[in-house]
Amino acid sequence: MGIFLGLLVVGIGIYFLQNRIQEAVVTPLENISSPEEQATAVAKIQKWIADYEAEMRADTVGGKTPEETLQLFIDALRKGDVELAAEYILLDPKDPNLREEWRASIEKKKSEGKLNKIADALSKSVYDASSSDADVAWFSVLNESGAVDYSTILEFNKYSGIWKIKGM
Repeated sequence: MGIFLGLLVVGIGIYFLQNRIQEAVVTPLENISSPEEQATAVAKIQKWIADYEAEMRADTVGGKTPEETLQLFIDALRKGDVELAAEYILLDPKDPNLREEWRASIEKKKSEGKLNKIADALSKSVYDASSSDADVAWFSVLNESGAVDYSTILEFNKYSGIWKIKGM
């Protein structure tokens, strides 16, 4: 019964996070032979889930709408506030260094004098309802012929109730 319950908790956790649990944390269950190893694996996963949820709840820099978050990001770029601009990026459990990579990229663009150009381009973003849903919003910048030059994807952080930039 304990093994079944443990496997059920693991299954729900994996489903709940939509396969976002890092491979290093999850030992393939078919390779775990003893109840002690199973209990250890379940405890690690439960801790990872609790830590992930706590980190996501604490990630409160952003807007109540995707449009607001995008505008706040644009404003931070215009001010040259690299630290604040990077805070609008969604935390990624698969890549804990992602926000730092964004910060470094934004800093590089700042040193190249390109932040206002990027902000100007992003300010032309148009909401793409056909690609968006309740938890994901797409904004596209169209070229002169009406084709998409590039897109910005925002995702709703259900733990803190704010929108974050997932990618560009």
